[in-house]
Amino acid sequence: MTTMVGNANGYTCEDVEGLLDDFLDGELAPWQKEKIEEHLAECGSCAGGQSFEAEVLVQLKDRLRATKAPAELVDKVERVMREVKEGEEAPGDA
Repeated sequence: MTTMVGNANGYTCEDVEGLLDDFLDGELAPWQKEKIEEHLAECGSCAGGQSFEAEVLVQLKDRLRATKAPAELVDKVERVMREVKEGEEAPGDA
């Protein structure tokens, strides 16, 4: 993504590259998302990069979902969550 496709009101390839992770994670403001989508519609290089990164994310998430946490970790997290919940329910702590 080294080309500089863009105009005065849009994003350049460099802009898109810098915001792509946030775009794929859905963490951008609507106006930023719209500008990136406009750029991707015009720039095959960036669209290809976005497609590739989106596919990598899908595969990574699939593998992470298939990975089971060790029982000791699950037990510890559940214990800490119970302790936090009990602490929140304690009277007079407001």
